[in-house]
Amino acid sequence: MRIFIFCFSMMCAFQGMAQHPSGTPRFYAKTETTRVQAGTPFEVQFRYENGQGGKFTEPDWQQAGLSVLGSGQSSSISINNGVTVASMRYEFSVVARDTGLIQIPPATLKDGKNTYQTEPIMLHVSGEPVSDPETPASYPDQQPAPKPEKLKKTIKTSRI
Repeated sequence: MRIFIFCFSMMCAFQGMAQHPSGTPRFYAKTETTRVQAGTPFEVQFRYENGQGGKFTEPDWQQAGLSVLGSGQSSSISINNGVTVASMRYEFSVVARDTGLIQIPPATLKDGKNTYQTEPIMLHVSGEPVSDPETPASYPDQQPAPKPEKLKKTIKTSRI
């Protein structure tokens, strides 16, 4: 009997997961800053709250003059005063190659019959343009790792 009650209450919690306190799912983008230095990594997040899940399509980073150094995805569910909030977060470590005013294009998320799109984010990028942001030499504070030296192997043999 206890297992049934637990399963039933968990099922109710997951069914309520799609309900946003205001009644609609939200999909939005945010950055830690809108003023960046060319070649310096920064983070861009896309959050989808209170939806049914779906297919995420990231922005066209190359077209915007940006390069992705890494990415990750996480999800969470919280219940606060009877209100269930589910969230998916898509995180990208990005570096701007170009300078000037750059726009992070919208990302899209399709969940069944609905398609959501984030608002674009404008960035002010200063400094010198970066030709290849993925190599360590492109970062002014980092030096390339030294190449390992070849080890010389000497084998001594003896006869008995």
